[in-house]
Amino acid sequence: MKAERGQLSAMLPDRYFPVTLQIGCSGTPEFVDLIDCERCVLVDIELPRELNGLKVIAEGSALPFGSRSSDLVLLPHTLDFSPHPHQLLREVVEILVPEGLVALTGLNPYSLWGGWRWTRQWRKTPPWNANYFSPRRVQDWMSLLDLEIVSASLMEYRLPTVSWGIRDRLGFLEVAGARWWPGMAAVYLIIARKRELGVRPQGQRKSRHRRLATGYAGTMAKS
Repeated sequence: MKAERGQLSAMLPDRYFPVTLQIGCSGTPEFVDLIDCERCVLVDIELPRELNGLKVIAEGSALPFGSRSSDLVLLPHTLDFSPHPHQLLREVVEILVPEGLVALTGLNPYSLWGGWRWTRQWRKTPPWNANYFSPRRVQDWMSLLDLEIVSASLMEYRLPTVSWGIRDRLGFLEVAGARWWPGMAAVYLIIARKRELGVRPQGQRKSRHRRLATGYAGTMAKS
């Protein structure tokens, strides 16, 4: 989560998000803690952690918020563990304001972690019991829902081990993986904007993160 929080902080536009929602992953360092916002809301099926903001217990596929009520929605591995991931995305689009952003992280099935989970699924514990949707598939869902990809990035090339000592010694794989086998990253981060039909902001440049990730995802077969 530390690497994902750092990447999200670097990639999110430097702006004020009056109402920010995080759906899922309570009990971990929250993504919403990074955001400059007036009102932060944490939504989950259980809320064991204190948050300096509003806490809501709800299912992701039936969010109790009005249309166009949120400026930013954060989904840290929420699709990975949602029983209705596509419906969750639909709900997110509904509650986003025009030009609002959604930022999500997911687990890549075409990675060492994705391969390793086939030998660990019987444990039925995170992260081995996750959905593991490919970045290409998630991008296709977003496109169908009129979400435009703003930027995307890949990270985590180390072996799936819980030993922090071993992980530290394998840190060199992050540099090597990003250069030599980017498609095998375990985690991806995608930031997308809710588009309004007929509206297109002028003078925006595509980010370096978006070009890298889109080029990679385009070479992958749909899962």
